Amino acid sequence: MSLNIKGKEYDFGCFCNSFTSLKDEFIPAYDLIYSEKKPNHISLIDHFINLAVKHGINEDQLRYDLDMMFLCDYVISGFDRHLNNFGILRDPETLRFKRLAPVFDSGGALFAGKELPTKKSGLLNIKVNSFVTKEAKMLPYIRNKSVLNINKLPSSEWVRDLYSKDSQQSERRINAVVKVYTQKITLLEEIQKGRDPYKKEPELSL
Repeated sequence: MSLNIKGKEYDFGCFCNSFTSLKDEFIPAYDLIYSEKKPNHISLIDHFINLAVKHGINEDQLRYDLDMMFLCDYVISGFDRHLNNFGILRDPETLRFKRLAPVFDSGGALFAGKELPTKKSGLLNIKVNSFVTKEAKMLPYIRNKSVLNINKLPSSEWVRDLYSKDSQQSERRINAVVKVYTQKITLLEEIQKGRDPYKKEPELSL
């Protein structure tokens, strides 16, 4: 849900209902990951999954939720899914893990506060703050790349309308954001079809 924010440089923000309660508490991924030493032979994300499963979470459900979160971040070029920006819901009485918490704090997306790329190479080399340092390096950890239904994503017209409500966004910036968003969906379509858009090819302007 969006709302108008008075006295700020930006016009709009968003809020949602709390996903924690007396029956659900939030455990950041950071706290879980560093609760036990990671074996050298496994990745940070596998260490996170192993510990979550150890504490009672269903592995198939967790992997599904992680795949969905990372694919959504991919489409919106989310660059700030750091280890305190997602985590697990836990029963505070039994201390048993339930499932991955709902996705929240996706403000670091669509190059917010950053220059938008003007060439395809810019979309293929996005730096992120997460389990890895680059967006492309996250893709091999996503087991089911078709879990996100592209047909259910917001349209480019919806994105344009949303950004147009903010008086701080220029028409040029809005056009660039919409173009980047559309291109990321195209890249995901290629990935879901088994193609590798990260294979080197002649440079193209966006």
